[in-house]
Amino acid sequence: MRKRPCLMSALLATFAMTSGCATARPSPVPRLTLPSVASEPCRLTTLPAEATLSDLDRAYAARATDLALCEGKRALAVEAFDAQQRALTPLPRPFWARLFGG
Repeated sequence: MRKRPCLMSALLATFAMTSGCATARPSPVPRLTLPSVASEPCRLTTLPAEATLSDLDRAYAARATDLALCEGKRALAVEAFDAQQRALTPLPRPFWARLFGG
């Protein structure tokens, strides 16, 4: 039986490409660090022992600012966590791998 030269070349090229992929190292998983601001505890303004009406008004406004700052820290921590989870989630298999069971 006569062998076709282009078939042998195609098989050799396929083997060379496949063996090159098999020796490639997987890329390291990126690790994201949580910003230090996000790990600080939230401090809320409290009323003094002998509070007056002006102390109550001042503490009310300061506490609203403190809560907004705390919410920003929490959102930053959640965003960093979500970004890390997206980086760790493997990509979906290509359609041809699902089609041919690869």
